[in-house]
Amino acid sequence: MKVLITGPILGYNRGREKSQAEFLIDLLSKKGLDIVWASKYPNRVKRAVDIYRTIVKNKDAMLGIVMVYSYGAFFYADMASYLLKSAGIPVIFWLHGGALPEFTDRKTKWVIRVLKRAALLVAPSLYLASYYRKFGLDVKVIPNIVFSERYPYHGEDHIEPRLLWMRTFHPLYNPKMAILAFKEILKEIPDATLTMAGVDRGIMNEVIDLSKKLGLSDRIIFPGFLDEKGKYNAFKSNYIYLHTNNVDNTPVSVIEALTSGLIVIATDTGGIPYLLTHGKNALLVKPNDYSKMARYVVDIVKGNINYKNLRKNGKELAMESDGKKIVNKWLSIIESVNRKDV
Repeated sequence: MKVLITGPILGYNRGREKSQAEFLIDLLSKKGLDIVWASKYPNRVKRAVDIYRTIVKNKDAMLGIVMVYSYGAFFYADMASYLLKSAGIPVIFWLHGGALPEFTDRKTKWVIRVLKRAALLVAPSLYLASYYRKFGLDVKVIPNIVFSERYPYHGEDHIEPRLLWMRTFHPLYNPKMAILAFKEILKEIPDATLTMAGVDRGIMNEVIDLSKKLGLSDRIIFPGFLDEKGKYNAFKSNYIYLHTNNVDNTPVSVIEALTSGLIVIATDTGGIPYLLTHGKNALLVKPNDYSKMARYVVDIVKGNINYKNLRKNGKELAMESDGKKIVNKWLSIIESVNRKDV
């Protein structure tokens, strides 16, 4: 069975993180499906041309899986789904991104018109599924993919004040909040350390300058982009994960942190409350509340919060995203969709 997958599949480029599409391509290929895909090009024009050519050359595909993102990236979902439907190929839309509901609110007619082309809609969280169900769209929830065997697990019964932040340096991900929280943490735990990993998307220099201004530069590591080995070492070396996003859906980095046994302290924005339960498998704070985030770190390290239960429950939650489980869910829905659904 030939399946055609379209989306930003950029992990084949140096310095780019592998996407969920690449994980799915790998899993489905190992199950014997013939997978063709587009596109690896960061350049928008090249990506559009590559998606167009791939669909035209593979009109014998039995199914198309189209990744859907918001704003400028939504054009690709519109184009790909139109071409697939025109070729008689049923479409599964795979919804992504915490900004997708906001974009839909702004461009409702366009988005809903495109999404109604789908034989099936899939989202990685109840957050997106619940939002689109109010438009009368049925959305299946399949969690994001994490390969649990690739990450070490902190199963030991102790905690150390070694903190990790890992995301793109972009205003949406609010890295400055981690800096401000860390400043507060050092007042009570002077031997704490913070690693802030990720690629620059406009404000990395501002974050570094803030750390210098606050006198923290000797306590913070900025390793840049982390490949698979680098991520393994980062999760192995740290114990508490700070997630400071202002916009989010179902971040894979959080699931990876839980898989590794890190204690997650996250802002309760977007899809985060649909993924994490405060006091059970993580600790949640309001966006920009760096003082509360710092307080939680201090209380964890000083033993005032039962981090062992958080770690255990977080691991159990993360295992629901294990690739071995997720591939079977994808196979089930792929088998349920065929050309009669066009």
